[in-house]
Amino acid sequence: MKLIRKLFFLAILLGLLGTIPAYYYINKSLEPIDQNDSSQKLFYINAGSSLSLVLRKLNSDGFIKDYRTARIYTMISGGNKKIQPGYYQISKSMSFKQIFDKLASGKTYQVWLTIPEGYSMKKIAKRISTKGFSENKYLSLTAQISAEYKSEYSFLDKLASTNSLEGYLFPDTYDVTGAK
Repeated sequence: MKLIRKLFFLAILLGLLGTIPAYYYINKSLEPIDQNDSSQKLFYINAGSSLSLVLRKLNSDGFIKDYRTARIYTMISGGNKKIQPGYYQISKSMSFKQIFDKLASGKTYQVWLTIPEGYSMKKIAKRISTKGFSENKYLSLTAQISAEYKSEYSFLDKLASTNSLEGYLFPDTYDVTGAK
């Protein structure tokens, strides 16, 4: 009987000794990658992406420390939460819980661009540059009408003399999130 009691207490002691490091490891794995790096990065989730795929991408992009721990955490604490597709601004100073809650919230990051009526290509390019896009890249993309666009939009054949899209961009507000 004494042997059984000793083995029982030994098993409990070994269980506790194994639990403490596991608890420490899990907590460390869910902490932010870098508390001091609050720079926001754009993270995109495709529609229909599995939780496993998103967690692997978060891990490979350096936003979480350990894929397996994050997977276990989501199964235990919020596996029923569905991650929502779209663009999200996240940083390495966020804990895994903060990142996961944000991705499940559906509050995506959006960039809106308004092109007022009468704006020239250069004015539009200036406005685009205020949203973090390249002014020069925009001007080069719109300066020449590609054959691809000409085959898709027949009215562009009539622009042979100017060969520019100036005047064909509709004044409106556009969602340009992820267009960089």
